[in-house]
Amino acid sequence: MHYAILKNALILGMAAFSSAQFMERDQYFNEAPKARAHIDAARTRHGNNLSDAQAAVLNLADDVVNTFATKRIPELLTKCDEAFGSEECRLILGDASTESAGGLEKRATCGCSTGADYCDGSSSCNSNAACEYQARGCGHLFLMYCNGACR
Repeated sequence: MHYAILKNALILGMAAFSSAQFMERDQYFNEAPKARAHIDAARTRHGNNLSDAQAAVLNLADDVVNTFATKRIPELLTKCDEAFGSEECRLILGDASTESAGGLEKRATCGCSTGADYCDGSSSCNSNAACEYQARGCGHLFLMYCNGACR
């Protein structure tokens, strides 16, 4: 059931994904160490218990980060969910520290990407949050600009 829901969400999200606002390649390489740290942390958490499928996902994530292969993200999302489950994928591929912003904050710093929502389950990334746009990485492997706030 969970897989069917995720699959449908991925299919519906593909149109939005294709128009996602990715960082410039040169700019991304300043953000890439954060993505590598998430991937390395997953390797450390699982140690020698990584399945072949999980190891392949982490290698694919490394490839996406190292080569800026944004077109491979849909494949990575599908394989990651199959190998690790959705919660672990959130830890590996996104910024699990994204927090909800208060209701009346003015010009808070944007902390999420509307193209790849990694807000906690009680909020979603809102582009109408009047937050201050950030040219730093958010979303899948920190590849996208921060253009929203979790609300």
